[in-house]
Amino acid sequence: MSRSLKHLSRPLKAILLILLIIAIISAVFLSRELNKYARGSRSYTQIAQQVLPERLTPLPDATAEPTIPPGNTQVSNTVTVAPPPRPTLSSLEMELRQVEAILPVDFNKLHGINPSAIGWIYNQGTTLDYPVVQGNDNEYYLKHLIDGTENKLGSIFMDSRNQANFSDDITVIYGHNLEDGSMFTSLEKYKQQSFYEQHPHMYLRTPGAILRVELFSGMLIRPAEMDAFRLNFSNASEKEAAIQEFKAASTFITSLTPQATDPLLALVTCTYDFPGARFLVLGRLVQIYP
Repeated sequence: MSRSLKHLSRPLKAILLILLIIAIISAVFLSRELNKYARGSRSYTQIAQQVLPERLTPLPDATAEPTIPPGNTQVSNTVTVAPPPRPTLSSLEMELRQVEAILPVDFNKLHGINPSAIGWIYNQGTTLDYPVVQGNDNEYYLKHLIDGTENKLGSIFMDSRNQANFSDDITVIYGHNLEDGSMFTSLEKYKQQSFYEQHPHMYLRTPGAILRVELFSGMLIRPAEMDAFRLNFSNASEKEAAIQEFKAASTFITSLTPQATDPLLALVTCTYDFPGARFLVLGRLVQIYP
């Protein structure tokens, strides 16, 4: 038979009070953490609205025939004179038209927010859609948004040792793996072959170029391996050997094998497979504009 609270012993009452206090503190802490996520997410949404004011979503169909407005078709004695045939676009031109529609980045506005911003990375159909910044070290942007606000979301940022123009053998970009699914959280999905097949490439826009990131490896590494990760190689043979190692360790299979002359991109986030684990998604950079 249950007893009312007033009939409980003092030790039991004390335990219940402690549990209640713990529950209240946990709820307050969780609320604060969620608020941090929300503030960071709102900040990046506002940045996107400022920097991508002409973004088109969904993407236009670059293969669609243009709509002919009334008056553009001439009629003479029941014979319809059609407009001249539309020039045929190559697959690269169609791809470029679509990327320009989804990433019309105004770098003047982006640099007004942070002069150290170097690009924008985008993976269609995922949450990965952020500006990229480079700091003086690899610590600051772990806990700061690109506008300098302190926030646990941090930023998507390039390794401070890399050249900002993506000219190194391997350029490394970091981002958090977060409970709300933002930043680089979607990278972990590349542990699955099916996700790679649905998202085999990403796009990177810089102030002077548009690049396709063609993915060829996803791999788990330990902290010591990350510390020893090389950004440049002494010769082509060393780079080719590293590429083969990356492919051998990959969580997905692809026929793509970069050449030693290809600049590579490594996207890095934390994962929880073992203590200190990191997950890397590697791709080769292919310039599609100019």
